[in-house]
Amino acid sequence: MAISVAVCVGDAVADKLVSDLKVEIANMQVGPGLGKNPSHTWDIL
Repeated sequence: MAISVAVCVGDAVADKLVSDLKVEIANMQVGPGLGKNPSHTWDIL
């Protein structure tokens, strides 16, 4: 798992970044990695 970090210089840049990130986060789909109807399953023994 990666953790991204953004460092903004100036209020205008920070405000623009936060605004853009809000849009991206609102459009994210969160759910199980294989979805509702996975095309394959993994056998883990």
